[in-house]
Amino acid sequence: MPQVLETPLDTPDRIEEVHANDQELPEDLESVLVLGSLGGQCHEIANILSLTEDRVKEVRLELEDFFRVTNVAAATHRAIQTGKLPIARRQEAGPRLTEHQARALGYIANGLNNRQMGEKFHKDPRTVKYNIVRPLVAKLEARNKSHLVRLGHEFGQLT
Repeated sequence: MPQVLETPLDTPDRIEEVHANDQELPEDLESVLVLGSLGGQCHEIANILSLTEDRVKEVRLELEDFFRVTNVAAATHRAIQTGKLPIARRQEAGPRLTEHQARALGYIANGLNNRQMGEKFHKDPRTVKYNIVRPLVAKLEARNKSHLVRLGHEFGQLT
């Protein structure tokens, strides 16, 4: 497993410096991104990386800031798009998604939450959560939205 940075990114200026110079993601950011996109929860990531749960939460916020997105699912999508998080495309076709599920996957990848997706679908956020997002997560056998985005890329359902 990756080691924790000796000098973690603790300031927005340092994140901006790394981003502006198009440098590789610092190891603690990359680790949280990879583990999060594999479905790791905060306490699991903390244990694997020997970080406190509070530090993992801080790193997740730094990660979101690094990619200028609103959540880790969107950061995962952006990292895959930019090649900072390499993935292997699966040979087999992924599960067939309904039109709403395909749209929801794209919205999730772009950082929308259930309320925002509800506005797009003209549905109550709870309807989106229980009738679109949860069945989508189950269909792709994802553990969280970040993992869902990764699987969407692996199956070729996101670009």
